[in-house]
Amino acid sequence: MSLALAAAEQQRCEMSLDVPPEFERAVRDRVASGAYASEADVFAACLRALRSTEEKHEAELASLRPLVERENEPARQDEGPSIEMVLDRIRQRMRSANYHSAADVLNDALEALDILEEEEAEKDELRAMIDVGLAELDRGEGLSGEEAVRAIREDVLRITGR
Repeated sequence: MSLALAAAEQQRCEMSLDVPPEFERAVRDRVASGAYASEADVFAACLRALRSTEEKHEAELASLRPLVERENEPARQDEGPSIEMVLDRIRQRMRSANYHSAADVLNDALEALDILEEEEAEKDELRAMIDVGLAELDRGEGLSGEEAVRAIREDVLRITGR
């Protein structure tokens, strides 16, 4: 942990949060179990976990973004918000102190989680399709190299209108 982060965590500001009963029970149970010294420590751990998850996801997105943007730009216009949009909204609201309750934070975090789960399901579908294609190739099925190049060339010409 960096010194700046450690110093920031030592400074405390009093805050009042309205949370659903199930969140209150979860926080109190963690304190009662001895895993955390206080409710504030539980919330601090939650925020650190959220930060870590966001950083990991950002790194993964950065590596995939160029491929996805090239392939899906037209389709993106018809879909709902992307994970980047939701995370940007969360960051903006946190910087501007625009969250009025813990429920606001949780609603945005749940929306982000839904998007992540949808993206993971799409990745699983793609992995399954790739596995099927590889198995077909192993059995000698599929297109020859010349056929594949011709099909790609036809797709490119159709898409570009040439």
